[in-house]
Amino acid sequence: MVEASQSKDKPVFPRWDRQFYFCLALAACILIPRAVLIARQHSEPTDSLRHLRHGLAFMLGYRDQIAIHVNDPPGGQMLLVLPMVLTGCTPDRPICDWSWPASEMKPGTRPPGEPQPTEERARYERLIRHETLFGNRLKPEAILLIIAIWKSVLFIPCVGVIFQWIRAVFGKRAAWLSVALILIDPTFAGHIPIAAVDSLAVEGIVISCYLMWRYFEAESTPRLAAVAASIAASILLKHTAVFLPAIFVLYAIYYWIWRPWRSGNLARQWRENLRPRRVGFATAVLVGFVTLWSLLLFDVSRPIDQVWEIFPTQKAGNELNWLQRILQQRMPCGAYVGCFTSGYFTNRNAPQPAYLWGKISNNGFWYYFPVLMTYKVPIGIAFVGIFAIV
Repeated sequence: MVEASQSKDKPVFPRWDRQFYFCLALAACILIPRAVLIARQHSEPTDSLRHLRHGLAFMLGYRDQIAIHVNDPPGGQMLLVLPMVLTGCTPDRPICDWSWPASEMKPGTRPPGEPQPTEERARYERLIRHETLFGNRLKPEAILLIIAIWKSVLFIPCVGVIFQWIRAVFGKRAAWLSVALILIDPTFAGHIPIAAVDSLAVEGIVISCYLMWRYFEAESTPRLAAVAASIAASILLKHTAVFLPAIFVLYAIYYWIWRPWRSGNLARQWRENLRPRRVGFATAVLVGFVTLWSLLLFDVSRPIDQVWEIFPTQKAGNELNWLQRILQQRMPCGAYVGCFTSGYFTNRNAPQPAYLWGKISNNGFWYYFPVLMTYKVPIGIAFVGIFAIV
């Protein structure tokens, strides 16, 4: 495909043929049954309750009624709780002074030792409530099983994208090898079924990078708009995706500077493409903002509401003073701005306890993630990477 794209004006992208549909069917036959088996043996992680709680609060529109301190963006959490919303497995209402059962408000009807429900107690219960799996029409095990199946279904298109991309660049055999590595990867197997947003973030990043590649192989405004929409959706899944604009810049350097310079057409290509690229980028900015805002359910809020735990503990300073004044203003996509700010200050100022090689550090280890990568990347994939380099 690389040779074809260099020799022709229009690259030949793989079609949605029988190979592609067979890849999707194979992925479904592996991912869904495996997710069911893992979910039935797996207890919910601590973060799952937080993700579900926040996702329901954002999606159902009552995040202003609970104490919510969010580092992760809300998009992935809302996508995570969609099966709960569709099956009606949501708290009837946030615990507050107007949602206490009428029978409990009558003297003598409370259980022994239960205090009188007052507005103060209701407000306190509302603020500290974390549990979302209990008290629903389905058991917690059934809810987690549905979420595991839902996340497995969401991962199937990502496998298809990987297959099409690798097949276009390296051929059919390499594509099937890549799919096999993804489907047997224990890291993906362990993360896809649980109620967490990590695998969702990977999907968003992979699809965004694929759309970038398609755009640079055959530039057009619709393709650039698709890239902008995918980047906006990805950064709402997890903050890991904030580096996607940097990846776009690297693509641009290669396709717009390096390749034309090597062929001796740098000045001519820039003269021919400058105006359409400017129009395309204006369209992309608009599409990206509309996508971000619509996926946040057209949120207009104060970012400071998402970082209420941080600023009271910070030292007074000019930097925080002007930033705090900005974050107190209502703005479109304020929830995401607040979540991003919360994550930034949490990682910059809060200690990050870590355990590695029998040692505990309250401030973490600078080599933590490089070491962890050697544990998370399976030996098989590591060998394939070495062979690819050779």
